[in-house]
Amino acid sequence: MISIDKVADEINVGQDELAHWVRQQGQGLFRPTDTQVLAQFGPVSDWVMAQSYEPEAIHTFMQVADFYLIAHGEAVTWWQGGGVVGVVNQGEGSHGGGGGRSIGPVEV
Repeated sequence: MISIDKVADEINVGQDELAHWVRQQGQGLFRPTDTQVLAQFGPVSDWVMAQSYEPEAIHTFMQVADFYLIAHGEAVTWWQGGGVVGVVNQGEGSHGGGGGRSIGPVEV
């Protein structure tokens, strides 16, 4: 299992069993946001901005781990074929708490 540093940041805010387990595992589970990932921020942002999402949903999306996950997926060359497919839903009770707004299925 591997994830990314931004996910670790969001999990570590909590005080639940998952946060405790992640802290015990150390940073080895989480890929850092490196220059290859940073280079994908522009294309991912451009794609999101070209959609017909509400500005508040776009702003929230670009601040949470989902945005970073897609950029990581686009940057990682060991995933043959590249790309990430996911569903972004910052509803009630989620870490980002976007009041139920959703960006929906995302494929870049």
